[in-house]
Amino acid sequence: MSSNTESNNPATPINIPTTPVTKKIEPEFAANQTGNAFYNKVKADFNKYSQIHYCNAEQIKTRWTSLKTATLKFSAIYNAIERNPPNTIDGPSDSSATASGLCTPSACSSGPLACLIGQKAAKRRQTEGDKDEEKLARAAEFTEVVRERLALLNRAANIFEAQNALSEKRLSLEEKKYLLEEKKLLLEEEHRLIELQAHELKRFCETDSHANDPETSEVLKMMEKKIKNKWLSPM
Repeated sequence: MSSNTESNNPATPINIPTTPVTKKIEPEFAANQTGNAFYNKVKADFNKYSQIHYCNAEQIKTRWTSLKTATLKFSAIYNAIERNPPNTIDGPSDSSATASGLCTPSACSSGPLACLIGQKAAKRRQTEGDKDEEKLARAAEFTEVVRERLALLNRAANIFEAQNALSEKRLSLEEKKYLLEEKKLLLEEEHRLIELQAHELKRFCETDSHANDPETSEVLKMMEKKIKNKWLSPM
């Protein structure tokens, strides 16, 4: 009977369990891809929509690294504020102050984050002050060196002027010496002429044959007159 019943019933569909097939779609910028592939995809996407400025993968990597660093710093500061909200007095609540980003000066200046930022600012100011002091010290040292060199230059100029004065005086003395030597030569020449004339005068005087000669007497008188004029004339 059961066989008849089964034969009389229409065919029932057989339910076969199936699992949905999901197609794995790789995202446009997957997090598990290599750095070069990521920067190349960013470059292609940027150059696709930018018709003016062109960037290569190295430029994208440099700018993306700077943006990533700034984002990580901002995230750390934001998470620190979320974990330790500033204490406000007569002001908005912690949650509203954190959400709006507004807080009183006392609240902003309190807490470990403010202390950390204050320490960094103080360290930066101290570093800048040390740099300024170092620059001032170098400037003072440079000024001292310049002053010493100027003093040496002035001293050298004075020595050079003194040497010029000595050289001029030496030239003047040499000129006077030359004039004296020239005058000495003239005097020696005149002395030789006078000696020669005196010798001739003596020879004429010692010769008896010329004693009564009027020409000889005239020559002797002229020589005597010349000698007297030479020695009696003012120098």
